Amino acid sequence: MGDDPYCEDCRPSTRARWKEIQHLLVGDSVLDIGCAHGDGCEFVPEGMRYEGLDANVAGLPFWERYWRPYERERPNRRFFECRIEDWLAWPEMVAQRWGTIVCLETLEHIETGLAIAQRLKIHCDRMLISVPYLGQPGSNGHVLLDLTPEDFPGFRRINDERNHTMFLQWDRKE
Repeated sequence: MGDDPYCEDCRPSTRARWKEIQHLLVGDSVLDIGCAHGDGCEFVPEGMRYEGLDANVAGLPFWERYWRPYERERPNRRFFECRIEDWLAWPEMVAQRWGTIVCLETLEHIETGLAIAQRLKIHCDRMLISVPYLGQPGSNGHVLLDLTPEDFPGFRRINDERNHTMFLQWDRKE
């Protein structure tokens, strides 16, 4: 999304990524980290609880323009404006769990993104992430570069290797 939280040009690619993974959602709840405009909640089945988290928003105007309409339409949709690192430190989050955690095109923007991916595993039954694959330039705020599946222990790649976006999945083993 870059530095502009209102970036409407980003929405089609976000929606395309959600279309690609929506059939992989499990459980009764979804946490969408880096939710941007909140478009992901449209791809979550009606009965599932959806929570979106993003730090790159412009406060109340963004909230009113994008998030509030989703919350009004569906009471089981909620949004939080917060950095994931801060959010994970909240005492009430220690025991929180979701069926699926989704993190699309977000971790590469966070210096501790690889560690965060591992840390989030205790909070879900399935995690779905997407990051740029190999050789992507450090533009658009990327701080983690040249990512490969090996950077994400326990995850497996679930899309074509020729694709510049790498989709990865992790599942809790019972």
